[in-house]
Amino acid sequence: MFNHFFSFKGHLCSIKKGICKPLGALLLFAFIFSCKKEKPVSADDGSLEPQQLIKNITSELADADSISNFINALKKLSLTKEEVSDGITVFAFLNDEVPVTPTIVRDHIIKGSLNHYELYNKRIFSALSGKELKITRVADTIWVNGVQVGGKQIIYNDNDAVHAIKSSLSPTTTTDELHTTTIEVTVWDGSKWSITKPKGEVISGATVNLYASQRDYANGKVAYSEKTNATGKASLKRLAPGRYYIEAFYSNKTNTFRNAVEPNNGFYMGYAISGIFQSDTDVNTAAKQNNAAPGNFKWVDLNNDGIIDGKDYYGLPYESTLTISALTRKTEISIGFLNNKKP
Repeated sequence: MFNHFFSFKGHLCSIKKGICKPLGALLLFAFIFSCKKEKPVSADDGSLEPQQLIKNITSELADADSISNFINALKKLSLTKEEVSDGITVFAFLNDEVPVTPTIVRDHIIKGSLNHYELYNKRIFSALSGKELKITRVADTIWVNGVQVGGKQIIYNDNDAVHAIKSSLSPTTTTDELHTTTIEVTVWDGSKWSITKPKGEVISGATVNLYASQRDYANGKVAYSEKTNATGKASLKRLAPGRYYIEAFYSNKTNTFRNAVEPNNGFYMGYAISGIFQSDTDVNTAAKQNNAAPGNFKWVDLNNDGIIDGKDYYGLPYESTLTISALTRKTEISIGFLNNKKP
């Protein structure tokens, strides 16, 4: 990929009169051979310096805030000339709470500068760390080890290409399922609260419904539905991007406490859960409400007047989450009774 240009200038002195032709030819041959053998490589031979390459990439991405954690770690990475001799392709993942180290960065770099169209289906690459990276492609949507690539490359030239991806490749394998837009809901049974179980217990078999709006909830129009597994998690996959309102229930335990049987102007209204009272001190410092006791739900004080009453009703469901394309958004929901501590 890189062209190395070598040049030399030779100046042959003229052969003086009187020297025989055989001797002149011998001297000429020796001079040319000597020039070819000993000519040093030009300082501007176009060879790529690893640190300069990294500097070029990080400079071009200086304003890419969404991948700033990755870029900061890339600045600390040391590469060899052999590793960059054919250029490099970098898969830079979006910021998250996991610290990014130069070792992790090596899982995200392959040799060769490859644009979006060269990442074709079932192609397998070896990262600089030795980690295998498998490409899956459906039309113009690309995944690497199941992690989605965010559109076309953000940098591409002969020396380097950079593609943004949705999450780190380090924990992935070539057999991983393709990531889709997902909401993972963990459901806690607040009625099982105790001092040693501040959230209660996770509950298996609870129903989790997603609604595109609170009005859809009032109309019974469920967008997606799933049951929780043995660990209390419901994974709702292949969602259309957007905000979803979450209803969870098991038998008569729920997270939606309606103030009326029928909707009001197309919405169900009710109290919104802000947590569970953990102690008498917690009760005494919170807004005043009926049935306030450790283990009971704490309601949101909508108007912040220190009293929970009819002025604090929210549209239901209160809990919602906004999906992120091709990523899993995790959230937790508590269910129980209006009065968990009722005998």
